[in-house]
Amino acid sequence: MTHDEIIRWFRRFKHDPEFRDSEGSRTVLISPLCEFAGVSRQNVYLILRKEIGLTENYRNRLAYAIECVQAGLRWQRRDKTYRIIGDFPVLPRYESRRKQEHVA
Repeated sequence: MTHDEIIRWFRRFKHDPEFRDSEGSRTVLISPLCEFAGVSRQNVYLILRKEIGLTENYRNRLAYAIECVQAGLRWQRRDKTYRIIGDFPVLPRYESRRKQEHVA
């Protein structure tokens, strides 16, 4: 998936009626989508504005999240928390500067 394709998908999530519930609320939001993919929301905003490049790791994680949305992944807000509707495995958070923890 190219950088431009990812940008188009994020625009669709914001504007396409397919990604809204019966009340008109968005069911795919950037913040929970980034949390699902294990990527930084601030970096995704920079990537969408093309202020920073799209790394291979972020490309793979965002492509996985977009594929899950295509397969039916949606969120619903309950008590100020967004919850996933359905059963989709969440990717672990990735931070390149964080020391890797190894379990013995």
